[in-house]
Amino acid sequence: MLFRSFYYHLGKYISPISLMEFGFDLGLFPGCFMTSCKSVKKFYGFKEKDGSFFSERIGARNIKKVYKGQSSYHHGLIYDKYFDKIMMNSLDLIIFSSEQKYDKQLEILDFIWPYLSDYGIIVCDNLNRNEGTKEAFDAFCHGRNRDSIIFGTRHGTGLVRK
Repeated sequence: MLFRSFYYHLGKYISPISLMEFGFDLGLFPGCFMTSCKSVKKFYGFKEKDGSFFSERIGARNIKKVYKGQSSYHHGLIYDKYFDKIMMNSLDLIIFSSEQKYDKQLEILDFIWPYLSDYGIIVCDNLNRNEGTKEAFDAFCHGRNRDSIIFGTRHGTGLVRK
């Protein structure tokens, strides 16, 4: 539970209107965040299709316990038409909770960057747990001339602001 308390405390300091979680599963990270942050009006949960079974019912129920606003969930690919619909408005906060290999993580970060609002924040988790995720996050920040902040959470959490 301690690693999720980071998101609870982060929710006290920033006020995004729209929030997306990449790697949506149980909804624990955004749920902890929205427990302390009441400014979110739209929540999007995205889980990349990888051939394994996935049902968003448990995660959606966890989100509904703390958030009564508009929400949408999708299990598919980043190039699906789903993103055309939701990306009409820019996102203020994006949480990456899944572990990826270097190439895939960098591809997703590059894909989502244009849809992040000015001064929007990307939070990337599992930096200490997955070397590919950490290297991709570092390369992405360096390539965009952005300084990241790395927090010493249990699995390592990085933030970068547009």
